[in-house]
Amino acid sequence: MKKYFGFVIKFLSLAAWLVPSLAFAWQPWNYPTAPSRMYSAGFTVNNYDRNDVVAFWHAVYKASEGYQDRIKWTGNYTGNNGTIANAFVDDVERRLNYFRAMCGVDANAVVNSNANVLINLLDPFKPSLSTSKAEAAQNAALMLSRNFNTTTGANPAMSHNPPSSLIGWSPSAWNAAANGNLAFGVFGPGAVTEYMLEELSSGTAVSSWN
Repeated sequence: MKKYFGFVIKFLSLAAWLVPSLAFAWQPWNYPTAPSRMYSAGFTVNNYDRNDVVAFWHAVYKASEGYQDRIKWTGNYTGNNGTIANAFVDDVERRLNYFRAMCGVDANAVVNSNANVLINLLDPFKPSLSTSKAEAAQNAALMLSRNFNTTTGANPAMSHNPPSSLIGWSPSAWNAAANGNLAFGVFGPGAVTEYMLEELSSGTAVSSWN
């Protein structure tokens, strides 16, 4: 009997060593109760544990997929920024914090925090100090869309120093382009992923980490 129990203990010890631990895995069944959606921040993941990483991807990364149907943009391409849905903002925030958690840094970044734009003394164009980053980013995004040439595929607004001759240009749009990450052809969570991949294709242009 002692030999039997000794064998069982050794077998379980070997199994625990060979099989990735489930006890510390990011449990995929800990989802918010429907109709609530996966929260957008406060994540931690053990990126040394394959089970944890796979569960984390399914639960958090995938939760932001389908964002195209949740943006609910109320603006237009003639100059009205409009608004976007809170669910879409959560999608962006969740995707950003997914990558932050995977990199092992704090995953509590907040999108649309009501912070105001960054203005440097040497900036050639200066928006009002009360301009929010969210407003400036929307101005820049609309400027990007309005200056895209559907015939040639060129976009002179795809720059960290867009000229004032562009359609929809403003000091706040310039500020966001000068200080932000730019993507054309993708948006929202898709743009966040593209920043991480840093891929360039015919449909996407990215200038990141400025």
